[in-house]
Amino acid sequence: MKSLKKILLGATVLFAGIFSVSCEKDNLGKPVEPKLEIQELVEVEAAGGITEIPLVSSYPWIASSNADWFKFKKNRGQMKLKEKIVIEVNPNPSSESREAGIQIRLMDQMSANIIIRQKGK
Repeated sequence: MKSLKKILLGATVLFAGIFSVSCEKDNLGKPVEPKLEIQELVEVEAAGGITEIPLVSSYPWIASSNADWFKFKKNRGQMKLKEKIVIEVNPNPSSESREAGIQIRLMDQMSANIIIRQKGK
C-alpha cells in the first residue's frame, strides 16, 4: 500500500511539474507595433477614373471619407500584405483643383490621414 501511495504522489508531482512548465509565458502574445506604409498625397487627373493607392499595414485596415466626388471600390484589407485602396473618382467639372481626405484606421491601434487632390480641367 505504501508503494502505491508513493507512485500516486510521484505521478501527481510529475503532472504538476508538466502543467506548470506548459503555462510559462512565451513571446507569442506580444502586441504588434502599429505601422502603416502609404503615400500622404495622391494626385488624380481632372478626367477622374479608377485610382489605386498602395499600402502595407501591420493590422487589418479600413478606409473612409466623407467626400462626395469619389467612392470606394475597395476600402478594407488585411495586414502584412501588399494591399491597395481603390477609389472611383468623378470628373472635375471645375477649373479649380479640389482636395479631400481619406482616413485609414488600423483596428483600434492607430489612424492616419492622406489627401486626394484632383486637378482642375
